[in-house]
Amino acid sequence: MAKHDFNFKMKVVKSYLDGEGGLGSIAKQYGLGSETQVKTWVNVYNTLGEEELKRKKQRTCYTIQFKLDVINYMLITKSSVQEVANHFGMNNISLIVTWKQKFLNDGVDALLKKKGIPIMNKNIKQEKINKRRRVRA
Repeated sequence: MAKHDFNFKMKVVKSYLDGEGGLGSIAKQYGLGSETQVKTWVNVYNTLGEEELKRKKQRTCYTIQFKLDVINYMLITKSSVQEVANHFGMNNISLIVTWKQKFLNDGVDALLKKKGIPIMNKNIKQEKINKRRRVRA
């Protein structure tokens, strides 16, 4: 997935808001894969402001309680993912979809699991290094 800089996003959003075309024609004009991207950027701009169109320098780490609040709100109110994102001030709707799927499939524990490779315990790491040394000798 291509990452677009803030200026490009603003140019696309302004083109749409200035009435230069519909979602599909603006997407085509700027070489975007679909009108969904334009719609998302316009929504973020209208609901959260232009600051949210900027790429974050660091990832946001959400607590388990926040994730549960988002999922519960979505299930209770029957709101769309976009409405939930707007309500909680989030601009990444795919993250909400992922949380919901994990929760429905595997429960709360699935929301606790962290992404990436787990950090090894120093003792285990040292044992593996020592074992390799013994094998070589």
